[in-house]
Amino acid sequence: MAKHFSEMKGFALNLQFNPESPMNNDQFVILNSFLKNKPVIVGTTEIEAYQAELLFARNILQTAYGFDAENVQNW
Repeated sequence: MAKHFSEMKGFALNLQFNPESPMNNDQFVILNSFLKNKPVIVGTTEIEAYQAELLFARNILQTAYGFDAENVQNW
């Protein structure tokens, strides 16, 4: 899990350094608040809440970059 989390967080942080990024500073702050600083790995209710926040983060990226809804679905 640590490998995948660190990749996700690294890619998300990298987006803010692209001068052509369609995301504004507020979106970056919200996105990173949903991603957290470490993965949630214990507690059923905590994991479910974290999964919901990850979906909100996904929606921010989809909206900002104009990704097709079918391309961002969980398969």
